[in-house]
Amino acid sequence: TINSVLRNTDARVSLYAITPVGAVAFTDYVLSSKEHIFKGLHSVTVRSIDVNSFRNDIRIRGSRESLANPMNYARYFITDIFPELKGRFVFLDDDVIVRGDIAELSSISLEGNVAAFGSDCTPIAEQYGLFQNKYKGFLNFDNKQVQEQNMDPEECSFNAGVFVADATLWRQQNIPKQLHHWMKLNTKENVYGAEGAGGGSQPPMLIVFYKVKYAAIPPLWHVRGLGSATGRNIPRELAESAFLLHWTGNKKPWHAKAADENK
Repeated sequence: TINSVLRNTDARVSLYAITPVGAVAFTDYVLSSKEHIFKGLHSVTVRSIDVNSFRNDIRIRGSRESLANPMNYARYFITDIFPELKGRFVFLDDDVIVRGDIAELSSISLEGNVAAFGSDCTPIAEQYGLFQNKYKGFLNFDNKQVQEQNMDPEECSFNAGVFVADATLWRQQNIPKQLHHWMKLNTKENVYGAEGAGGGSQPPMLIVFYKVKYAAIPPLWHVRGLGSATGRNIPRELAESAFLLHWTGNKKPWHAKAADENK
């Protein structure tokens, strides 16, 4: 992911990496030992997060136990982990390949909102039969707390693996606290996790940003579904025109078979 960012931009890129406790030294070593690859980075900041502080607040009801990995929730606490972070930042999952200039994604309009996400319902998704997930696929709308949010079950969801955000607004609106609230509530009540789209870190993001509101990432800046059965519907011309490809399926870009399927 980092290499793909650097290969496609002349911008000064500052990397903020989050690791589990005890892995900071190893991450620093990897970055320094691959200096020929990462020399384009303007700065690198590596911090750890103590996952034990919220491990007991994770409840997975579906079969995807991988969603219980506490590192999936680190994105909630970015501004706590990096208090010096100011202005815009771009969050990228580690299973994305960037093909466009990251400076272009970073500069999209947030329209006064805290963040921008890529909608699951776009003309591209409809044209190629890709995922068009709705809120009802993630949340238990029989739950009273969910009902009180007055959310439309048919509202299109978004994927939180790629987003652009304003760090100052993220703090001002207490996004970490809001997200953590829904995590903890889900351990006591069935708020999410048993629905078809699964649980993990995604549902709290959907709940919080339904109320907070968000801007849209241009569709070609988040083409997802690769590594899954649906991803096989992505034609070569779409993959080649995309600025960012996201392997949201079980097969990842570092798996040889996944790469072969999407050549």
